[in-house]
Amino acid sequence: MNDFLDHLRVEGRSRLPLQALVNAFRLAHPEHAEAPDFRTRLLSALEALQHEGAIELTRTRYDRSGQPPLPRSARLVHILQPKAAAPPEAWIEELAFAASLPRGSMLDDLKRLNAWLKAMRDRDVPDVPLPERALEIFDNEKRFDGDLRQGHVFGGRVPISLIRAYEITPTLVHERFGKGPVLVLENQASYESFRRWNRSRSAGTVYGAICWGAGRGFSRSHLSLDPVMTAVCAERAFYLGDLDPTGLQILHHVNLARRVEKLPEIEAHLPLYTWFVENGRRRSAEIKITQKAERAVHELLPIGFAEKVIQMWATSEIVPQESFGTAALAASDDVALPY
Repeated sequence: MNDFLDHLRVEGRSRLPLQALVNAFRLAHPEHAEAPDFRTRLLSALEALQHEGAIELTRTRYDRSGQPPLPRSARLVHILQPKAAAPPEAWIEELAFAASLPRGSMLDDLKRLNAWLKAMRDRDVPDVPLPERALEIFDNEKRFDGDLRQGHVFGGRVPISLIRAYEITPTLVHERFGKGPVLVLENQASYESFRRWNRSRSAGTVYGAICWGAGRGFSRSHLSLDPVMTAVCAERAFYLGDLDPTGLQILHHVNLARRVEKLPEIEAHLPLYTWFVENGRRRSAEIKITQKAERAVHELLPIGFAEKVIQMWATSEIVPQESFGTAALAASDDVALPY
């Protein structure tokens, strides 16, 4: 291991990019250079040096071009000192589960959280949005992106109320026109085309409101849909996205969440999806039809129609929702009617 460290120090700089780490490891251990598990051996050597206090690996940026992921950089600690044994962590009751966790980034972050909670004990701590608290405790406002589930973080073990934080419900971008059903569009271009068409329609508006779901963002902003429906006296809401596995899974995921919350589910806009299959402009795409995608199609679309969609995907074709845009609305806007 010292040979590896010596080659790292020859670089003459403190911050070393991944390629420098790779080169130094190959020079120190040429016998591993062509090994099929080269990345695993390199990561093990890097983690050993970090444990000794010789280097510090980046915790935020990883190269994921192979397995396992490798840190994109490391900081060289030029004075290698014996690592003193750390005293046992005194965990607060709510974090007692951390005592049985293995070393890793989650344990490090839980230690930081434990220290913060102790420092804030008996202090008047105001409730703040979760990203603000994440920045305060972890120096990273995005620390809980993808980790927040039903008001809990750290894999569901810690309620955000413990750190006096609350979840922000994203605002659903929309335009209201009057009474009528609501239409949600996955993409921004379609949102622009449909709301302009709905506003300028000579026979009167079709939709009471048109919303932009912003792709997967709708999975979080859908709770903002219900006040919009109430405002326009809408009993039904319809959704239109790309006719690809991702587009339909967005709606399916939202409806699963709404079932849990006992909220009305959102319907797929069947006339327009039918038009997509029969007249839409198809394009080729790499498609993986997963079980989740098949489940979404069969739950959202009629059986016979669902099979047509899956057959289209099987030929590696999808239909972007922009296929029915401003020009199509001008030519045959009756297709855009919800029922």
